[in-house]
Amino acid sequence: MIKRAVIPTAGRGTRFMPATKAIPKAMIPIVDRPTVQYVVDEALESGIEEILIIISPNGEPVKHHFDDKPNIKFVVQTEARGLGAAIGLARDFCAGESFAVLLGDDVVYNAGRTALGQLIDAHEKFGGSIIGVQTVPREKVSSYGIAEGAQVEPRLIEVSRMVEKPNPDSVNSRLGILGRYVLNYGIFDAIDKTQPGKGGEIQLTDALEILSKSEKIYAYDFEGRRYDAGNKLGFLEAAVEYALRREDLGERFENYLRGLIKFK
Repeated sequence: MIKRAVIPTAGRGTRFMPATKAIPKAMIPIVDRPTVQYVVDEALESGIEEILIIISPNGEPVKHHFDDKPNIKFVVQTEARGLGAAIGLARDFCAGESFAVLLGDDVVYNAGRTALGQLIDAHEKFGGSIIGVQTVPREKVSSYGIAEGAQVEPRLIEVSRMVEKPNPDSVNSRLGILGRYVLNYGIFDAIDKTQPGKGGEIQLTDALEILSKSEKIYAYDFEGRRYDAGNKLGFLEAAVEYALRREDLGERFENYLRGLIKFK
């Protein structure tokens, strides 16, 4: 079983300036809970027992929020050098074992098995590293890492190629790599071998390409409503839809929205 998870939250939050001058992006609330709380809750619901949150130098509020959770540890990423570099900071924490990664910007709602839980189930069945994917619109292909490969099961492919933010005409897939992974420990050696790309950043997708030369990598098309809380529209969608699901708010908020539409 996968018992450890890494949650990178050290992004600079430039799309949420000036709010992120005062608080880390991970602490901006969706209704009444910080965004990172939804991600941590998913990890725990998936069977994770130990969590490492990667924070920026101004990430003290994240630590304070979880100061009553002894199973959550922290490491500071002093330089923004890409997701691959952030994951590389977790080598000692993972202690030679496979582990999960949940991106702090990606919130996934699922009334059944969690998105991460679905990836863990696939890892237990097939081994190898598992990357979470969903089909993205063609016009958004260039905003994601894209996975190509051969179908193994209805929701699982064995990956043959991964391309970071490609031109849509250069790939034969619309499976966007989203914010959930189960990675074997070999990813750390692959990260060490990964050359910096655009902006001097070490991309996790490039490290996975290196890892794929020595072991199988699978992509799992997970079920669930995924919100990109790292951009304003995705964040607003999450806030509205989570509020509508709340027993204490949902009906009243829905009535308000209906009235607002009539008003407009």
